[in-house]
Amino acid sequence: SGSTIVTGANSTAVINLGKAGRVELLSDTSLTLRFSSNSIVGMLSAGKVLVSNAPGIATSINTKNATVIADAGQNNTFSVNVGCADEARCTQTHVETTIGLVTLRSGSNDKQVAAGTDATFGNPSQTGCTPCLRPGIDVQTPIASVGTGVLAAILIAAIGAVGAAVYLGSTGVDVIGPGVVVSPTR
Repeated sequence: SGSTIVTGANSTAVINLGKAGRVELLSDTSLTLRFSSNSIVGMLSAGKVLVSNAPGIATSINTKNATVIADAGQNNTFSVNVGCADEARCTQTHVETTIGLVTLRSGSNDKQVAAGTDATFGNPSQTGCTPCLRPGIDVQTPIASVGTGVLAAILIAAIGAVGAAVYLGSTGVDVIGPGVVVSPTR
């Protein structure tokens, strides 16, 4: 308890806290972790952690601009990601809950994040910051970097859809939806 755990590129670390829960650090993450038999408290300064806690375990993860607080009355599994971590003036915290309920708190603002939902605090478009709207999504990738095969497939599909619409519109037959087609020969 009280140690700072740092993972490098393409590495992870798992801290198994027995009946209390578990904390997993993904690559390029820095977390200071304090724990006891009834609490898990982390200070995430870079990267992403996956946290699971048992009922009765007070669990929170703090970042530069927010605190994520798990509902101590139930099992919770959630991830916390610090966006723009390499830029001191940029702050963003993203939370995604898989099981249970957590609260994302920044100042006096609270967002309830139930299982299957996510929330973000912070400003990804501050001057001089790399956009980091959502973990794993590179918003700076131009459409031109998408493979030519993918673009060709999209173009062919669009042309096919337009062609089908023109054909069906010119036949005078109303197409209502999928129906039963009876073959004249059996």
